[in-house]
Amino acid sequence: MRNIYKTLTGLTCIFTLLACSDLMDTHKEFIEGGEIIYAPKPDTIYFKAGKNRVQLNYEISKAPNIKEIEVSWNKGEDTKTFPLEVENGASTGALYIENLAEHAYTFEVRLVDNFGHSSLKISGFGRSYGDIYQSSLQLRTVDALKATDEGGIIEWMPASSGLLYNEVKYINNQGEEKTIQSDADDSQLILPDFQSGKGVQYRSVYIPEENCVDAFYTEWRNSEEDGLIFPHIYSCTEEGIDRSQWKILLCESVQEGDGQGVPGILDGDRNTFWHSGYDNNRVDCPYAIIFDMKESLWIGKIGLMQRNGGYNYRLTGVDFYVSDDEAYAGNKEDNHWTLLLRTNPQRSDDMQWFDIPEAMMEAKVKGHLLKMVISHTYDNNGIAAMAEMAVQRITAVDGAPVQ
Repeated sequence: MRNIYKTLTGLTCIFTLLACSDLMDTHKEFIEGGEIIYAPKPDTIYFKAGKNRVQLNYEISKAPNIKEIEVSWNKGEDTKTFPLEVENGASTGALYIENLAEHAYTFEVRLVDNFGHSSLKISGFGRSYGDIYQSSLQLRTVDALKATDEGGIIEWMPASSGLLYNEVKYINNQGEEKTIQSDADDSQLILPDFQSGKGVQYRSVYIPEENCVDAFYTEWRNSEEDGLIFPHIYSCTEEGIDRSQWKILLCESVQEGDGQGVPGILDGDRNTFWHSGYDNNRVDCPYAIIFDMKESLWIGKIGLMQRNGGYNYRLTGVDFYVSDDEAYAGNKEDNHWTLLLRTNPQRSDDMQWFDIPEAMMEAKVKGHLLKMVISHTYDNNGIAAMAEMAVQRITAVDGAPVQ
């Protein structure tokens, strides 16, 4: 019995030794050269896109003796090492991986300490943008330039996706170049102390994704290349000018005995009126009334007042022409007329003032002859009536009085 026990004990020892030998063989490759020591890993890493580069952001704590951070990409084929200054085992900062082709990258990051120990790798994703993205950018263009007493106004066309803002350069009244920004959400931009008769330079600024560290710029554009400049600011007389000396040269349609005739629209009395012919002398549209204003006027506004209470005989379309010909031969087509304004009066008992278009103002169109053409009436049968017609002259341009 004792011999059997000894035999079993011996076999047990042999099996135990064999088992231990197999276990050591399994871990042998991991302990050759001594125990592996790893440096601490970064607490956090993340990447931000850039222009032909990527920004690596990191946070490190409880990592003493760290001397550098190593970044690899393209499956380890490309590597860059950055020195680090770590105080009390902590550091936070941002590093740039430069000269990257436009592409999406997977980066692997690890820390290295003073003893040459490396941390386990941490992976992160970042993207570099370049010429391909740049070529896709569209300039947000100017729709219109307007002038007000508060300043010049730029009205923008709709913004494209990714637009950050527009940069605008303009010349102020002191001849100084100013630069101002207009956010993507702005539909218009006010430029204080702008200079009339000038355009603006502008470009659009984009970022391809949120938190991108670099902006992308379109080429500068000058609005004058598109015929867009700030118009001048024209000041007019607050009320219509005196018409008592005006002379009526032609009236192609009038109803005698109904109202005061054409003089009724020049007397400043809203209760007097002119009425077109409606008996046997009715004239179809268009027909004209021509005035000699006795002086060459630079007109800024024209006012019309419908006959009070009138409905069936109201005007719905009136065109105005001017001429500075010295003589008038008595026919509405004889002179060299310039179309000054087309109006569409509304149904109202009040005076309606209509601004002369900017192009006509800029051209300084003047004349001592004024032709009013009734082009449309309420029922288009030519029957119309009017209580007043008046004009306002230009008195100042950009605050400077007109001689």
